[in-house]
Parts: sequence; C-alpha cells; structure tokens
Amino acid sequence: MAVPHKVLVADDDFLAVVMLRDMLESQGYEIVEALNGRETLEQAERKLPDLILLDIMMPLVDGKEVCRRLKRNPVTQNIPIIMLTALSSSTDIKECFDAGASDYLIKPVEKDRLLKKIDNAIRKQAFRVNIEKRSLETGEEAPPDRDQRSDRRAKLRGGVAQYLGQIEQSVGTLKAYLARLESEGDTDPDIKDVANRLDAVTSLCLEIQQALAKPGR
Repeated sequence: MAVPHKVLVADDDFLAVVMLRDMLESQGYEIVEALNGRETLEQAERKLPDLILLDIMMPLVDGKEVCRRLKRNPVTQNIPIIMLTALSSSTDIKECFDAGASDYLIKPVEKDRLLKKIDNAIRKQAFRVNIEKRSLETGEEAPPDRDQRSDRRAKLRGGVAQYLGQIEQSVGTLKAYLARLESEGDTDPDIKDVANRLDAVTSLCLEIQQALAKPGR
C-alpha cells in the first residue's frame, strides 16, 4: 500500500484549515496543520511534508517571510510551496515567486485547481529527486557506444529543460496578468478557461521532462 503524501496546511483562519483538511483527506492526503508563521516553520522542519499550502496573511511571521526562511533552510528548501492569497495583483504574485513559491492560488480556492496544482508540484518534486538519485547511482563505467548515447541524451535533456523553463516562466507571467484582471473585477469566463489551459501547459512540460528521464530510452 502506497504511503500517502503529506501536506502541511498553514493558515491563521481555522475554518479555512478545516475546509482544506477535509478536502485533501478525502483525496487520500495526510494533513499537518499550522495556524501561524512560527508554527509553520516548526512543523515543516519537524514533519517534512511533501508540499506546503501557505497563506500569505499570517500572524507572528507572514507567509512570504516563512517561504523565504524555508527556502534558506537546507532541511526544507526542496519542499514545494503553493501560496494561498486574497491579494491578486501582479506585484503580489511576483513577490510570491520571488520568495521561492512553486505556485499560487487566489482565494476562495477552487477544489479542482487546487488538486491539480498539488499533484503537479508533488510530481515535479518526485521527478527532481529521481533524477538526483539516478545521477548518484550511475557511477560505473559504461561501454563507449552507451556513453555516446548517454551524452546525446543528457544534451537533449539539458536543451529541452532550458526551453521548458522559459515556457514555465512565461506561463507564470501570464498567470499574474490573469490574476490582475480578476482583481480589477473582470469576470469574463475566458479568464478561467485560459488559466486552466495554462495549468495544462505546466503539466505537459512536466510530462515531457519525465519522458526524457526514463531509463533505457
């Protein structure tokens, strides 16, 4: 039986924590809770969750500072963080990414988008861990032709990762633009449709990276 992924839900609004806990536990996630910034830092280091849902507006230590401290801590720096915010200006969202967040969601949180973003973030982190593990394990000498194939494949992976990184950066900029439109009161349904399609682009980029990382190709 697979071990459930652990998610740290950090929000000073207890009702919001309960809502997210019930939502995620129904999907098989194990939940850790924190109600302020200081508790979030302690729980993250103690429990080492697979992902953190982090509210920006929290007492003692605000969410952006929590995110920065987690990313400076070698113990927690690789945990993906999704910021939860009622602040939807492009400046606010840029500050989330600058602090080290993997993604963000504007409150009120939509269940389908939340689950998709959590799944994407956890899969991407698992992909990185597998790549690092394989690079540590492949220390033995390979035949020349296999070395050449490995070199070509490594070059391909590097080039693709570079361009996909540019795509993901552009996607982040577009998401910030859509959030600004929503914050200005634009209720055009096309905004949500475009946002969902951008999430699909992020998923596709991850699938391409995972396909290239499979052994024996």
